[in-house]
Amino acid sequence: MAVTQSSLTTGQSASDVTSATTASIAPTSNRLVLLAVYHRGTSIPSNPAVISGNGLIWVLVTTGNAGDSPAHLLEVFRAMGSAPSSGTVDISFSGQTQHNIMWSIMEFDGIDTSGTNGSGAIAQSKSTGAFPSATASTTLDSAPAGTSATYGAAQFNVGTSTTSPGTGFTEVHEQSSVGKLVDMETEWRADAVQTISATNTLSANNSMSGIEIKAAAAAAAVPGHGALLSGIRNQVIQRV
Repeated sequence: MAVTQSSLTTGQSASDVTSATTASIAPTSNRLVLLAVYHRGTSIPSNPAVISGNGLIWVLVTTGNAGDSPAHLLEVFRAMGSAPSSGTVDISFSGQTQHNIMWSIMEFDGIDTSGTNGSGAIAQSKSTGAFPSATASTTLDSAPAGTSATYGAAQFNVGTSTTSPGTGFTEVHEQSSVGKLVDMETEWRADAVQTISATNTLSANNSMSGIEIKAAAAAAAVPGHGALLSGIRNQVIQRV
């Protein structure tokens, strides 16, 4: 079964806040939900994000920072539930003020639903930072399965710019803040590649998070009526 993707929401906060609330979303039962959140704390290091909402348990998949800066964090969380509720997602930082918060939320169908909170759908992940470069890139530790899909989230510490997805990827969301000098982009492709990348129009500190999304196992073939009848005839002939 092929993996498919649907956008849920994207947005960013006002300046210098301790939390942010997304638009209301309606996650689908037993689909993998991925939330990418960029944030920059007013103090260093930035506190990790704490995510809640939709009756789901949000679990951190990967964390990356831009080049060598512990202030600029790009985190990706996963969630999955049998009966998620509609509503907003709350993003907080244990009381720490953030200069800026950006997010992208999407869901994936056709995935491995084993494990808990989407764990079975995450085959592997990797985050890599660069200082500075116009390309954000990360390479997964091993070659992905041929049936998998690939997800990427990139962040560049630069405003008044545009980020383009890597070759073969489709951009899902992009948020840019000129005042806070940051651009965040998310992308995906339905097939599997080991290197995930995105390119900005300017060179800057950046980070890229990549995830291999594991597809559901193919259903076992069921013999048709003709094959079953043929098998019965063969058994009768052998007995005679």
